[in-house]
Amino acid sequence: MSSFHAKQPVRTLVTGASGFTGRYLVDNLLDRGHTVIETFAGRDKGETPTRLRLDITSPENCRRVSLKPCGRITSCILLRSASSATTIRSTFTAST
Repeated sequence: MSSFHAKQPVRTLVTGASGFTGRYLVDNLLDRGHTVIETFAGRDKGETPTRLRLDITSPENCRRVSLKPCGRITSCILLRSASSATTIRSTFTAST
């Protein structure tokens, strides 16, 4: 059985939760009784304890989000260019 169908609820951080794939994943996790911490990039939504604005290219922002303990992290972020991937890789290197 896959971990997606875990018998015990798992707290999951979903990056890119406001996108098409992220929204689908969040809805399915919540339907199965899991706790979800959603991250989003846009400025149109306010933050709550379970919804966090995340600039994935900011080491400080990534550290703030990493303070939310989770059993699983799933990324549904859409990268628009190869330079975005390089920037994100550099950010995670600086954050660890």
